[in-house]
Amino acid sequence: MSSGWTLSVDRDALQFFLGVSGRDRSKLLDQLDTLVREPHQSCDFLETSPNRRDYNVKLMGRFQVTYWLEPEKIVRVVRISRIKGN
Repeated sequence: MSSGWTLSVDRDALQFFLGVSGRDRSKLLDQLDTLVREPHQSCDFLETSPNRRDYNVKLMGRFQVTYWLEPEKIVRVVRISRIKGN
């Protein structure tokens, strides 16, 4: 059953995702699917941008995923803005 949330990935995060090994991509995709199913799970820490927007940061194995939630009435989006390797 769908949680009603959609995944959106910014270009830089997508390029990083496509550059990792197939095994890492598969694990990361599974973890992103879990995040979309349960978007309000606790994050590991917050980052605040210069424009004072708070971003959630979730550690996913060797990766650090930065995202925020857009809970609009029609489309609810988990927007991935950055993925980094540890």
